[in-house]
Amino acid sequence: MATPKPAIRTTLAQKTTTNQ
Repeated sequence: MATPKPAIRTTLAQKTTTNQ
């Protein structure tokens, strides 16, 4: 899955929010 860097940062932010 090729994802642009901005999208990756958004996904990481969403995963962090879900973990917290």
